[in-house]
Amino acid sequence: HDKHDPKIGPMNDGYLIGLNHHRFGYKIFYLYNCNASQYPQFLEFFLKYTLDELTVFYSGRNTMTSGSPGIEFKDNSITCSEFGKLIAENYNGRCKAIFISDSTCGGSVFDIQSVVNSGKPSNVISLYASKCTDPDSKEGRRSHGIFTYYLCKILNECPSITPYRLAERMNSSLKRFNETFVCEVTDHNAENQPMFN
Repeated sequence: HDKHDPKIGPMNDGYLIGLNHHRFGYKIFYLYNCNASQYPQFLEFFLKYTLDELTVFYSGRNTMTSGSPGIEFKDNSITCSEFGKLIAENYNGRCKAIFISDSTCGGSVFDIQSVVNSGKPSNVISLYASKCTDPDSKEGRRSHGIFTYYLCKILNECPSITPYRLAERMNSSLKRFNETFVCEVTDHNAENQPMFN
C-alpha cells in the first residue's frame, strides 16, 4: 500500500513464487493489497479444505505489535501469535503446509509452533530469513527480496530438494547479505523428504 516504498518488490516476489508453483503444476491464488479482515478468511478456508499441499507466501512489511511480529495491512495489523492461533484452529492435519515469509525485518510472520502445541498430527514447514540489517536502511531496502530470489532459483534447479539440503544451499547464498535461512518443521521426518511433490 501507499505507506511504504518500494511497492513493486513484494509484488515481484509473489509473482516469482506463483510462477514457480505454476510450473510445478499447482493452482495459484493471489491476494494483493487486501484488508486485515480478508486475509484470515482466505487462510482459514485453504487450511480447512486443502487435501494435498498448501504453500502460503508473504512478502512485504512486517510490524511489531505488543512485542510480537506480524503483517502490516493497509488498515490494521495481525500478529504472528494471532496467525498461529488461526493456523492451529483451522489446519486440517491432512495436507502438507509450507509457510514462506520474506518480510522486511526478517523472521516468520506465521507461528507454526501453535500447531505443535495443539497436539494435532501435522506436516507444517516454515521458511524465512533472519536478518540483522535495519529494514529502513539503504542496505535493508536493497536486500529485501534476495531470500525469494535464491529460494526460487534453487527450487528451479532442484524441485525435489529436502528442507535440510535447501538450508545448506540457501545459507551459502545469503551469508554475504547478512541473512540466515531458517527452516522450522513440526515433523522432524520432513527434514529429509522432498518439500514439493
